[in-house]
Amino acid sequence: RPGRGLIQGDRMALEGVAPPPLQFRLGTVIPASFSVLRRNLLTFVVVTVVCVLPLIVVFAAVAAVFALSLAQHAEFNSGSIVAVVVLVFAVVFTFLLIQSAISFGTFQGVRGERARIGACISRAFAVLPRVFGATVIIVVVMLLIALVFMLRASICRGSMFLGAAFTGQPSVAPAIGGIIG
Repeated sequence: RPGRGLIQGDRMALEGVAPPPLQFRLGTVIPASFSVLRRNLLTFVVVTVVCVLPLIVVFAAVAAVFALSLAQHAEFNSGSIVAVVVLVFAVVFTFLLIQSAISFGTFQGVRGERARIGACISRAFAVLPRVFGATVIIVVVMLLIALVFMLRASICRGSMFLGAAFTGQPSVAPAIGGIIG
């Protein structure tokens, strides 16, 4: 690979030696993580600042919309709701962009290459639709799981109150199990 660093397995393959099997051990991963962070800390800080600057502008615009809305109507209106939705999407977009850029920079560091600011940000924009899609799927699955547990808790709490209505003795055990779940 011209212009790119070789990882340990690539060097060994070029020399005709089989690379050692990859082993995931906590004792090696944590020091390697700190080593990559130490070598690329300035890059990661600059990437974060560059990605957050547009969010600050959006936040200032949303604050201005709120100030105008409250000054005119003394209550929230549809413009305020749209502004909040825009701010939420801007925050999520910024978070995903930073995570993608730093992940790419980390992989570059693990490969023995220096993480570059432009490369990290451009790669983050390239993978952002896939990262956003995966995030949406994860959020939907987590909401479904929470809904199941909330439904279970409400059924158990309902049976506690219904049991009291018919027998005069509330049963607390199912409700506690549902709430804990």
